[in-house]
Parts: sequence; structure tokens; C-alpha cells
Amino acid sequence: MGARHRQRLVVASAFAAVAVCVGLAACGLDIEGTARREDAGVDAGEDRSEEVRTDAPVAAGPCSDPSLLLCLRFEGSFVDEARGGRLEVEGGVTFEPGVEGTAAVFEESASADVAGAETWSYDAISVEAWVKPLALPTGGQRVGLFDKDGSIGIFVYANGEVGCSPASARAAVLSTDGVWVHVACVWDKTVTRLYANGVERFSADAGFIPPGDAGTRAVVGGNAPSGDRFHGGLDTFRVFGRVRSAAEVARAADASAP
Repeated sequence: MGARHRQRLVVASAFAAVAVCVGLAACGLDIEGTARREDAGVDAGEDRSEEVRTDAPVAAGPCSDPSLLLCLRFEGSFVDEARGGRLEVEGGVTFEPGVEGTAAVFEESASADVAGAETWSYDAISVEAWVKPLALPTGGQRVGLFDKDGSIGIFVYANGEVGCSPASARAAVLSTDGVWVHVACVWDKTVTRLYANGVERFSADAGFIPPGDAGTRAVVGGNAPSGDRFHGGLDTFRVFGRVRSAAEVARAADASAP
């Protein structure tokens, strides 16, 4: 093969190589960049969005029920995770490990005003919380776990009795021995039921339950509008605008349940 012919072949091969490289770039293939990304791994920003399932199920949490009027997990704050907003706290409150995450510990002078409770509307209602008293009332005194002024309330009396008002469904379920107790009151316009740790402890004729849209305040850890302050811990405090079934209450009382 002559020298001039060999020179033409070298030039043709060079043009072919350039054409291949241009073709790869036009197809969006960056040979050098791909090598760099493979060496660096995911940290280099490789787009793997096609591997993410957008239809993956979301785990149900304690504040996911659409009937919730209020949901407080007390994870370092008094944020209402059901409807948004933050409760207005009066007095001293700290946070400590609770049943699920952290819990709020109310000093004797503390309570929390529920913003927006004046707009609640319900025909039936259920209130649930984990409770750990640091002190119990004496004599004829009482302290409030929750009170919707003029409608319903949960109060603690001497000897650890808990009462769901109206209807005065009471049972001695609390103590100061440092044990968390799941307390629930359910009003269905006919019967008021009191549960402790998922077990029904007392029921009574509910009579007339004042309407929930009466425009009245609600307080956590006390009486509305003031007084009867609770001293102790509260965790996963929830108010539902419906009747919670016995099975639902029992499941909520299982600390291992989601």
C-alpha cells in the first residue's frame, strides 16, 4: 500500500471517530461524565427518580384520622397536628420521654388553651390521652384533663377517679406511681363510656350533650375558662368529632400500635 493511500485511511478513521463521539453526545450520552458518576456513586447526584414509587402506601399515624378535631403528640411543642396552629400555653410545661416520643409535663400552674375550638361542630365526641399524674386532688377538689366549656369535660378527682362529664361516668384508674394510663371518654348522645387502658370501666346515661358549635373555649390540662389545673404528664392527646368504637380505643391503648 502506497504512503498516500495509507494517509487517506488515517484521515478517514479520524473523521469516523469524531462522528461517533458527536453521535453519542447528541443522544445524551456523556462518556466521560458517566465514568465520573460511576466512580462517585449516588453522591454525585445521579438521577434515580424512576426508581421511586409514588404510589407507595403511607403509614397511618396518630394524627391521620380525618375526624380529628385536635391532635397533640407533644414532640417538643404544642402544635395541633390535626388542624394546624399552636396552643397557647400558660404556666410552666416541660417535655420528657413519654409513651410515644416525648410527652408534656404540666406544672401545677399550667394549662393550654385550644385555638379554634370555638368553631368545632359535633354531634358525638371522643377524647383520648395517655395520662401520668404527679399529684392527685384531695377532698372535694378536682383537676381537668380536658374541658370544652358548657359541653363536655374529663376531670380527675380524689383517689385517682376519672370522670367523663356530663353523665358522671367515674372510675378510679389513676395513681401517682409513675405509670402511664390510657384514658378515653366517649359520648354518643345516649351513653357516656369511660375506658382505661382499652377496657371499658364505666358507662352511664349521657342525657343531653350541649352542641359542639356553641362557640365556647376548650382547655387541655385544666378547666375552661380557668382553674382546676392538672399536674402531671400527657401524651398523644386526641379529640375526635365522632364515636370511637371499643376496638379503636383498645388499639389506641396498645402502645405498640402505629
